[in-house]
Amino acid sequence: MSDSGLTLLDLAQRAGVWLESVELYRQRGLLPPPDASGRYGERHLRIVRFIMRAQAELQLPLDEIAQVLVEDAHYDVDTTERLLVDRSAPDPAQAAPGPPSRAALVEEIPIAEALVDALVRVEALPSDGPYAGHHAWIAEATVELHGLGFGLDDVLRVVDLGREAAIAEVDAVITDVGRTSAHGTGATSDTVRRASVGQLLSSARQVAADALVSRLARVSNESHRLAIESLHLPSPRFIVRHRLTESLERKSRLAAPALAALSGPRLVGKSASSELPAGDPLLDYGRLLIGLGRLTEAVRILRVASAHPDFRDHALLNAYLGLALGLTEHEGAVARVALAQTLAPDDALVQALAAATLGVEAGRAPDLLSAMSRVQDALGAVERSRRCTTKTVVEDLETRLTRGRLCTVLPLAFGVREPGLDDLRIVVGATESASDQEIGFDVPGSRELVRINALFFLGMALTDEGPNSEGARVLEQVIGLDPASGFAARAYQRLGGAAGAG
Repeated sequence: MSDSGLTLLDLAQRAGVWLESVELYRQRGLLPPPDASGRYGERHLRIVRFIMRAQAELQLPLDEIAQVLVEDAHYDVDTTERLLVDRSAPDPAQAAPGPPSRAALVEEIPIAEALVDALVRVEALPSDGPYAGHHAWIAEATVELHGLGFGLDDVLRVVDLGREAAIAEVDAVITDVGRTSAHGTGATSDTVRRASVGQLLSSARQVAADALVSRLARVSNESHRLAIESLHLPSPRFIVRHRLTESLERKSRLAAPALAALSGPRLVGKSASSELPAGDPLLDYGRLLIGLGRLTEAVRILRVASAHPDFRDHALLNAYLGLALGLTEHEGAVARVALAQTLAPDDALVQALAAATLGVEAGRAPDLLSAMSRVQDALGAVERSRRCTTKTVVEDLETRLTRGRLCTVLPLAFGVREPGLDDLRIVVGATESASDQEIGFDVPGSRELVRINALFFLGMALTDEGPNSEGARVLEQVIGLDPASGFAARAYQRLGGAAGAG
């Protein structure tokens, strides 16, 4: 790829930095406007790379870099670098000014009071201001490292090592906490020690980011595998018991007129929407096909509907199509759910389906940066889904089930495991005794299908770390509801492993 016509994601990938970092630079005005088509080029790429280098080598906060880059140098990197170097003083006491007080530091970075206290304890920051520019940079890097999964003790060890010890000792200390860093020479003067902090934090930040994204990619692949398996849940016995084949045929008959009308030539002067319901027969048919694992058929049906002008802006239809495309590894899944999110930003189920699709797509991402971007987008969709209200009991259960499945396979560091477990427990409780009709399902067996999904992901999450009595009881229910299913086989396997461990 050339260094022109770049999207923000392309720009981040070429520069080797986080997409969120590039977004932050754009929001703070550190990047000049894109071209008329909204694309970025070589000039923007050079600026992003320079900002990262200036932060690592000069330990300068973004506000100071922005002031020189934008106001003094008018986005010229060479001029900015010369001015910043001229400003840099060898004595930390003469370094560029930072926030004037502790309160200002906490507000501007922003950084938690507990992190400031910890940095003060290891003498990386004064107890109160005024602070120098490198103090602000240390605070920024510490917040980012902590957010990337570094434990507080690990962060402080890196900071303290950079201040007081030789960089050559970094390998032993960082490797001890599961990471690696670059070799260097002894740090003696205040200036070199200050540089050590910057180098160590920069290296540790990059390694932590790589490690986190690697974990996310592995977790997303697991999520993808579980999602695929879950769509093949009903065993033949379950399908016969609940007459699901008959329900599918009924949905097919209801959808046939709409499918024929949309597949054939459109009559001049006539709108399909004047003759057909708003895509509901096709949507219902497609949803049931997805639930029974007949994904290729679901893609075909939903594609026909979404391609027609009268149904192109049907948000839920596009959301289900995006999910089906993602699960069958077709192109266009992300674009579909992005359209659905735009069409219905306040629809909880649409946002949840988008999150699930983005989670699946993260497992197929071509590189770690793309994987991380997909997972972050999925987490954003989960959060938006939680802020929305649902219209029916069925919609609420499907939304909670979709969210809960995704949240329980993501790493604990994201803080979404417990809300995901809560979602699944609510679904399990709501489907315990009510009938399909009482809940609002029009397909017999839907209650048990939803319940098995919720029980399976709840039980697997609860037993991830080893034997767990609640998890064991939950997985036993999965086996009881459909003993010949793929979920039951996985539950048997997990319970057998737990019994062996016990």
